[in-house]
Amino acid sequence: MNSNEKLEGNIFKFFKNLDCILIINTNVKDPNFFYFSGLKGLFEYDILIITRKNTVLLASPLEFENALSQKKIKVVKKVKNSLFLRRSVKSKKIGFNGSFLPTALYHQIKRKYKPKRMVDISKTLEKIRAVKTKNEVEKIKKAVEITKKAFEKIPSFFKAGVSEKQLAEVFDRLLLELGSEENAFKTIVAFGKNSASPHHEPGNSKLKKGDLILIDAGAKFEGYCSDLTRMFTFGEIKKNREKIKSMFNCVEETRKSILASLKPGVEFKEITKIFENTLKKKGFKPLHSFGHSIGVEVHEPLPRKLKKGVVLAIEPGVYTENVGGVRIEDDFLITENGPVEL
Repeated sequence: MNSNEKLEGNIFKFFKNLDCILIINTNVKDPNFFYFSGLKGLFEYDILIITRKNTVLLASPLEFENALSQKKIKVVKKVKNSLFLRRSVKSKKIGFNGSFLPTALYHQIKRKYKPKRMVDISKTLEKIRAVKTKNEVEKIKKAVEITKKAFEKIPSFFKAGVSEKQLAEVFDRLLLELGSEENAFKTIVAFGKNSASPHHEPGNSKLKKGDLILIDAGAKFEGYCSDLTRMFTFGEIKKNREKIKSMFNCVEETRKSILASLKPGVEFKEITKIFENTLKKKGFKPLHSFGHSIGVEVHEPLPRKLKKGVVLAIEPGVYTENVGGVRIEDDFLITENGPVEL
């Protein structure tokens, strides 16, 4: 069965008026599907049925054996006009993820299987996933460790003439060799002035002496993501030296201000204000958010207020056109006593 402690504690304490929850993939996997099932794979258009008694996967013949082999939850083979689905849904109050389920599929379920009521529970799902269990934190921590080890190894691959794209490919290979299941997201590598673009796409720019190097990357371990950013220099920086030094100082001070504010009960708009004001005092404009939640997705919705158990990627950065950008990013668990770096 799924090892998520929240499910073992009965997920319906969050949904007292519902009889059943449906989580349905399309040709893209709903992140809640993995969260509630623990199943790895796409399971295209398969249906997760969560009741007060158990969690069942209605699987296509194509995915049936894969699901059975993972031994996570009960699996039933999906057939046309499935009686199992009809019995689970008909005349029942059904919860569904309205931020993911296509409108056409929503209407198809209403027409074919005739639930009493369908309730969009997407916001509650976000709140449930925002607070991590000890088990989830350990998985994120392992993903962080893998990424940090890759950062330790990558400088040996810094050579004049290597391209951003080539270095990104090397970093991806290191992540896999160190135990990552896959990338949490596409690795960002930016040389020199390219680092002034927060979401730079690695290209054919070649590394040369005096360049800044920004690498933003993350591993995935047992379905959970990390997200870290590190800065390097290739040789001594001479051009724009003082400007770049002031950027590093600004990021360090901003990071300290943000971390000092991370306590349960603090609203994110307050943290954003601290972040933006610190940058402005140093003469920089905020072009990027201070951070985001992280879990089974690398960018998860932020709760309005911080809570104990939330995991955040904190990533203050400053960016100067035609000079470069500086961003430092680490992942933190919010505890009663403030943030703890993972």
